[in-house]
Amino acid sequence: MDMQFKKRVPRKKEPVRNVTLSAEAKKAYEDLLKQKEERERDYARHLGTPEYKGR
Repeated sequence: MDMQFKKRVPRKKEPVRNVTLSAEAKKAYEDLLKQKEERERDYARHLGTPEYKGR
């Protein structure tokens, strides 16, 4: 049997949804992101730098 690959039909794009936030919600979200970045930075600092790298 001779099998041929056919070009796939492109998927239809879904409509984009826009979300509007109040000023308080936007501020709370920014604060949440800042806290997350600080936690990640503190955790990375706690791990320290490796004294030697493996292979």
